[in-house]
Amino acid sequence: MTEQTGIEAKTIHRLLEIDPKTGGFRRGADNPLDCDLLVIDETSMVDISLMFSLVKAIPAGRRFCWSATSISFPRRARAGSRHIINSGAIPVARLTEVFRQAAESRIVVNAHRINRGEMPEWPKRGEDSDFWFVEADDPRRERRRS
Repeated sequence: MTEQTGIEAKTIHRLLEIDPKTGGFRRGADNPLDCDLLVIDETSMVDISLMFSLVKAIPAGRRFCWSATSISFPRRARAGSRHIINSGAIPVARLTEVFRQAAESRIVVNAHRINRGEMPEWPKRGEDSDFWFVEADDPRRERRRS
C-alpha cells in the first residue's frame, strides 16, 4: 500500500495506537482517527472485537473501504467483516476478478472452485504448478519443517 499511495501503511493495532499497559487503544470515539478515507486490506483476518474498535475510531461522515478475502480463514477471524457485510447497513461490492496471478494460474482456478464450494484441482505428478498439496499426518510436525 505504501508503494502505491506514498502514505505509510500500518497494522490496525498500530493505527489505533495500542496501549501495552492497558491492552486498549488510544484511538476511539473520543479520540478518532485523522482521516477522510480509511483503506484496510485483508480484513478477513480481523476478529469482531478488533473490527468494533476500528469502526468506533472512524470519524463520523468519513469513508471506510476494506477488502475481505474469504478463502481458508477461520470462521472466528472472518466474523468482523461478515457481521458488517450481513447487516445490510453499508453498500457492499463483491470483487470476482483476480489480478495477482495469470488467469490460467492454478491458484486462481482453485480460488474460484473453492468460492463455488468445489474441491481444488491438484496438479498432476511432475506438472509444473503454482499450487501444491502437502500431505501431513501431524500438522505440528510439518509446521516445524517449513
